[in-house]
Amino acid sequence: MPLARVCLRHARVLGLAIALGSMSGCAPPVLSLQSETEPTGTSYEKSRDRWSRHGRVLSNTEFDTQLVVFATLRSRSFQRAYVDQYLKTYSVADPWERARIEKEQAEQTQNGLSLFVLTKTHAPTWNELRLSAGKWRLSLLDDQGREVQADRIDTLTTRQAVEQTLLGEPTDAFTKLWSVHFPVNASDGKPFPQPSTHKISLRVAGPLGQTELIWLLQ
Repeated sequence: MPLARVCLRHARVLGLAIALGSMSGCAPPVLSLQSETEPTGTSYEKSRDRWSRHGRVLSNTEFDTQLVVFATLRSRSFQRAYVDQYLKTYSVADPWERARIEKEQAEQTQNGLSLFVLTKTHAPTWNELRLSAGKWRLSLLDDQGREVQADRIDTLTTRQAVEQTLLGEPTDAFTKLWSVHFPVNASDGKPFPQPSTHKISLRVAGPLGQTELIWLLQ
C-alpha cells in the first residue's frame, strides 16, 4: 500500500479518536495563567493534560482530516512542572547546568504567551507552520474579540527531541514539533490576554480549512 495512503488512514483514525473524545462529555478545566505552580499532588502527566488541547483541520470540500494539531500552553505552572520533569528525566545534578536549563526555558516563554504545537498530516508539504512559508496563520483570540498573531514559530529539531518525548506524543515521518510565541500586546497596544479574559483559543487557519483549540481561564 502506498505510504501516503497509509498515512491518510492514520490521520483518519486520529480524527475519529479526536471526535469521539470531544463527545465524551468531559468539560475542560478552568485554569490560571497567574499561578506559579500546579495544584498540590498534580503529576507531570496530569499537568501536561490540563494545559494541552487537540483539534483537526477538516477539508473544506470533503469530510477528511487535513491536519491534526496538538497544542500545550506553556503557562508559568506548566513550565515549572515541565522543567522539573526535564531535570528529573535526565538526572541533571550540576547546579550550573540546572541554572542554564532554567534560564533557557524561561527565555522561551517571556514577553508574551508560548505554546508547544505538534502537527501531523498525510500531506508533508502542508506540515509547515513557519511564518515565511505562508501556508497557515496562527493566532490567539480571546472572548472579547481581540486577536494576536504569532510573531515567532520555530521548528524543534531532532537535537531537541526531549521536548517531544516529554509531551507524550508519538513521532513519525509525518509529525513536526514547533515552539510558537505570541507577543505580549494585541494590535490595540493593550496586554493580551486581559485580566477579565475567561477564554482564549488558538486558531490554525489556511486554504485547507481551520481549527480552534480552547482554554478556559479563571
